Amino acid sequence: MIGAAAAYLSGLFFASFFTGTKAAFLLIGAAVVVFICGRYRGFRAADYLCVILCFSMAITVNRLYTVFRYDKIAAYDGEIGEFQGKVTDYDIYDGDSAAYILKGTINGGQKAEISLYTVELGAEYGDRIALKNCRFEKITGDYLFDSEAYYRSRNIYLEVSEYDDMTVTHTHTHGLRNAAAGFRNSIISRFRQLMGSDAGGFMGGMIFGEKQYLDSSTRDILYRSGIGHILAVSGLHVSILAASAMAVMRKARVNRFIAFGAVNLFFLLIITLANYPVSAIRAVLMLDIMYAAPLFRRQNDSFNSLAVAVLVICLAQPYAVYSSGFILSVSGTFGIAVFGPFMAEKLSARGISGAVKRSVVMAVCTSLSVMPALLHYYDEVSLISPLSNIFIVPLCSLAMLIGLIFMLTGGIIAPLLVPAKLMINIVLAVTKAVSSVDFFRMPKLNGMTAALLTVAALATLCVYFFSLRRKSVVAALIVSIVVFTVTFTYMRISSGNTFTIAVLGKNGAGTVVISYRDSVTVADLNGHYRNPEYAAKYMTEKGVDEINTLILTKNVQSLYASYKAETGFFPPSDVFMNGGRAGDPHVFDGELSVDIGEYFVEAGEGSMEIFFDDRIFIVENGKIYQGEGEMLPLIDDEELLCNFEITLSSEGIMEIRSL
Repeated sequence: MIGAAAAYLSGLFFASFFTGTKAAFLLIGAAVVVFICGRYRGFRAADYLCVILCFSMAITVNRLYTVFRYDKIAAYDGEIGEFQGKVTDYDIYDGDSAAYILKGTINGGQKAEISLYTVELGAEYGDRIALKNCRFEKITGDYLFDSEAYYRSRNIYLEVSEYDDMTVTHTHTHGLRNAAAGFRNSIISRFRQLMGSDAGGFMGGMIFGEKQYLDSSTRDILYRSGIGHILAVSGLHVSILAASAMAVMRKARVNRFIAFGAVNLFFLLIITLANYPVSAIRAVLMLDIMYAAPLFRRQNDSFNSLAVAVLVICLAQPYAVYSSGFILSVSGTFGIAVFGPFMAEKLSARGISGAVKRSVVMAVCTSLSVMPALLHYYDEVSLISPLSNIFIVPLCSLAMLIGLIFMLTGGIIAPLLVPAKLMINIVLAVTKAVSSVDFFRMPKLNGMTAALLTVAALATLCVYFFSLRRKSVVAALIVSIVVFTVTFTYMRISSGNTFTIAVLGKNGAGTVVISYRDSVTVADLNGHYRNPEYAAKYMTEKGVDEINTLILTKNVQSLYASYKAETGFFPPSDVFMNGGRAGDPHVFDGELSVDIGEYFVEAGEGSMEIFFDDRIFIVENGKIYQGEGEMLPLIDDEELLCNFEITLSSEGIMEIRSL
């Protein structure tokens, strides 16, 4: 089962992300590794045939699904038509705006799910919405958020934000789901009322996976310190609920078959209240297999349970590999249920020292397992996360268990939340302290760090499958860590000595970030309210946490506050504000010339010039040019108007990279 699941999952990855020459080389390399591993482990012809069939089946299913499902729906991109469907999900945002997921038909024929961005309609699950003369657009992501991959994993490929007429029909169906949503919102409101907005929002995230009640800085701190996974309803949450319920029923001597049924009722309850997250469904599948094994006098195997869960989910959803939650959930479960127990098997669990040793090993193995995926999706990881997880996760687990009891009792026993609030406040204080130490932060560095970590993880995984000996795996880990550390240090130093211009924003150049050695200059050219988010993401990815020079040309007062909030920026002397008020730092009118030191900039609303090492770069109207006079554009692609990076090495070699 493990081989079948691994082959099928690998096939989906190849079909989804790799094409052309790169795919061919990777396929050849994977085939060689499988063949060598098979010879070493004594594979028979039937084993090789199973791997080949599962791999080929995954590619075939993915291609067929793409041709007969995705392509047919995506073909409506740019078309004007009608849509009728029912509400299957929705999110309400500040400012009375909302996003509704509708499942229905396009022009009365093609079945599809779409995302509708509009004002808040008061619609609930099951209500019907009809749109006339609406414009369908294919969902596309950008540098800030890969919405295409996020929605594709949910089978949603089109969005609508423009329409001439809308009709909302309240059907009063889906009573259970609407009741669950109402109960969820009321419990989260109680959390926030009784515990405060920060602690209450954190509890709501742990219990229901609802992250919108946490501000962006708190979310960043949690992910930066390595415990962001606590905000996704997954194996940890389901395991705590199941283990607690099973312990109570064992004490009460409940029949094992009745206990198994009761646990599944708990599973159904938590999944329904959390709005059916894939990570929780995967965890339920695996735990069901684990708890079902003793019913039939069979020994449970965590690796097989995980493989079955992965295979079932991927068979049902060929685009599951696009989901960050699915990838993080699988890698985390592998670490805590397979890799950790394997490495800690020979350690004695007796006494406090034995328990501490096992906890440390389990935490390190789990953190190492999720680190490549975390870095890929969240731009940086914490090197201290294995230690922080040892202390923080038990506190979070205990607080979450208290929150679950509070929820199951209808939210009427307010004193229950007093110790939970204390524990969560301790967690928030510790994570804030940990995340503020630059030494513990490992940035993405243009994707190279994540790629290096992935290679190191795959190499260690190969050693694990080849030998199944702890000493060999430990040796592989040590070698991988040493090689990675040396390579990463070299890349970090090299990136610091490279002159870099990043043009960022939505629908044109909004922000320009210039970095060279210890100097970072940010020039906001159009005053868009989301520009600080783009700058903050880029700085996080590059491992930069301070703006030395900030230039604001439009909407200066609101953006000044936003940049401070998003980047942790506190105003030094080098803040320049176009048309600022009395008392603002460095007010200028219209245009500004600043000598940064090793480069010089001239900036105004909508454009800027950058002078470095006898070169002139001009950013204007969403394009970047080099030189004077004719000003030849450096990028010919009309679609690449923003979110790209130009690097100039010390040898004078210039490269352009899309972000």
